[in-house]
Amino acid sequence: MKMPALVGKTVNQAHFSLPNSTRYVYLNHKAKVVGMIIPTNWKICKQDPAPGVKTPDTVTLTIIRRGETCPVNH
Repeated sequence: MKMPALVGKTVNQAHFSLPNSTRYVYLNHKAKVVGMIIPTNWKICKQDPAPGVKTPDTVTLTIIRRGETCPVNH
């Protein structure tokens, strides 16, 4: 499976877009720490790997709270 474009999607949408075996690392763009509390309050700001490459076992998703703007260059 190729990595889908996840930037702008919610965390829940990202989960449904990837295989069940995928592991996720979430980085809060402000705190620069791993994790989140309520997944429905967050959306994807940046993804690694980029869309179109083979989906790896682990993906890193930089997240922002809904309503915030993404300061990260995609």
